[in-house]
This record gives sequence, structure tokens and C-alpha cells, in this order.
Amino acid sequence: MINKGHAMDMSWDQSGIQPMRKYIPALRYVLVATCLLLGVPVAYAAPPANATEYVTQVLRNVEDLERASRWVSLMAEMESIDQSIQAGACKHSVDAISAARNPADKRIAFEGFERCFDAALQRKPASEALREMGATSYRGLDAAYRKVLKEEFNGKRIDFAAKGADLAREINHYLGHQGGYAAILVSVLKDVQVKKGGSGEWLRARQGDLLNATDLVRTGDSSRARIEFMDRFQSINSGPSVITVGPDATINLAEFKIDLRNQQRHKGLVDMLKGAIRVFSKGWGGRAAFSVRTGTSLCGIRGTDIEIHYDPDEDRTYYKLYEGVVEISTPHESFTLRAGSSVSVTRGMRSEIMPIAPPT
Repeated sequence: MINKGHAMDMSWDQSGIQPMRKYIPALRYVLVATCLLLGVPVAYAAPPANATEYVTQVLRNVEDLERASRWVSLMAEMESIDQSIQAGACKHSVDAISAARNPADKRIAFEGFERCFDAALQRKPASEALREMGATSYRGLDAAYRKVLKEEFNGKRIDFAAKGADLAREINHYLGHQGGYAAILVSVLKDVQVKKGGSGEWLRARQGDLLNATDLVRTGDSSRARIEFMDRFQSINSGPSVITVGPDATINLAEFKIDLRNQQRHKGLVDMLKGAIRVFSKGWGGRAAFSVRTGTSLCGIRGTDIEIHYDPDEDRTYYKLYEGVVEISTPHESFTLRAGSSVSVTRGMRSEIMPIAPPT
């Protein structure tokens, strides 16, 4: 929200808009923890130690998960109202505050913003729960938010501020294992779409969307997506496997399985239908298999940074390996590609292996 205290003492500037936005992402993991206790079965007998440590820390800090869940939901609703009004009906008022050149003009602009905000809130009221908290005007909404933040989250009841973001990341990955998800979209640029289960309509993708095995992802012109797989805990310091999907590309998360009790049973398979991807993967080895498949070639990934381009019209795949070792199989042969090398496979026939320049 706009910091009215700053506005009234004439030191308000553009950075005063919506300071509460930084808190919601750090707090939402409370809902995840609620699901863990109340709705998500724990399937693994021996979950990874670091995940358990984080989950335990969250649960230790929560006296009443249902209460915490309610407050986070209400705060998210308040943030949504604030953002939609500032970006919509009252955008001109927000711009006027930013454009004001002196304290008197700032005061006038802020008063105009409050009138605009209150009118918009009257046209589309908040939920009954928020109205009961006095959120019937800008000042009321702002006061309700700050009261909840201070009393519930920055106080002693539920102290989440310090490590919220880190905990959210760990728990999301942990629950990703439990829920059977394959990956999460951590970055979406411009036109990115998902087709759930490989059928039905293409849906607009959003940052944070969870992906299942058999989901398709495609990008438009000048568009990109970054996909982080749920293999974060497969080995010490391995980190998640990440695929960056380039423009005008389509991939299918054909298969993904992580067994926390037996690393040798890990399995991941991505089908490239067209375009280019870059894969960063660590921790896969032995009988664990993470592979990228194109028309007539299959690339086994382990400890790798590799770029793969696929042209379905020519059935041509170009591999450029920056780090690690990959095994590439075609209908005619299997061969090893090592770091600093490139090769193309056209209709099952490979070219000569060539050196490449270091990655940029």
C-alpha cells in the first residue's frame, strides 16, 4: 500500500507504494505447511534430512496453523485489492503522486488517491471478513493489514519474517515430491503456454505453476520459460535440474519419478518436439536416468550443462555440451559426447564431433 505516513510528512516517493508486497511471498508457505499437516499424506518413510529440518522449524514456529492460514489468506486478499485498484481505477492518482513536485502537491495528490480508492472499494466491496475488520476504505484496509502484520507475524505468535522465503522454497520442493509434481515454472517471459496432461486446450502459463509428468510447455516468438524439476533432494549439494526453454519451442515432460529412498530408481524423460533448450543437471548418475529425446536420438543427462536444438522438419538435433558427459543413442549407434564438444544427428545419422567455444 501507499505509505500514508510518509505521504503526510512529505517524504513519500514511488518506493512507498505497496511495501506489503514483499511480505506475502514469505508468508504463503504457512498455507503449504497447513496442507502438510491437514491434507497431504507423507508418503516417504525416510525424507531427506534438510527437508525435515525445515518443515520441523516451520511447525515449531506455528501455534495454530488454521489461524495462520486464515490470516495469510486475508492478507493476500488485501494485497490483491490494493494492487488491482492502484493498477486500475486509481492508476492516474498514483501517477499524480509520483509526478508531484512539492509537499503541497503531494498532499493534494494523496488525498485524491484516497478518495478514488474509497470509491472503488465501495463499488466492489471487500469480503465480509475484511469488512468486519474495518476494511471499508483505504485507511481502514491499510490499518487492518498493518495490525495483522504486527500482531500475528512480526510479533511472538507467528514469527515468519526472517526465513520465510527460504522455507517456502524448501517446503515447496518437499511437497512437490509428496504431491507427485514433476517441476515448477520459476520464470515465464512473454508468451508461454501449458497443456495439462498432453491434451485439451493450451493455457496461459504463470510463474509458480506446478507441472506434472505428461504436461506440455510451449513458448512463442521472443518468449522463454525456466523449469525447475523436483529433484532438489536427490543427492547432497546437487540442486534442482533446470531447463531453460528458448523461443518458439515445445517440450513434453514425458516422465518423471524421484524415489527418495533409492536414488538408482530416479527417472526423468523430456521429449523435445521443436526448438531449443538448455539443461543444467547435477546428481544424476549410475542407473538413475534423466534423458532428453528428439525424433531419432536420445541424450542421457548426468552432471551436465548442455544446449539442444531440434528441427522436426529435418529431424535434425544439434547438441552443444559445455560441462559433463552425455550418452547419445540413435537407431544406428550409441556414443559419448564430452564437455567442449558438439555434434548433430540428422535422421539417426551423426556428424563428426567438433570442439566448441566456452559458454557465454
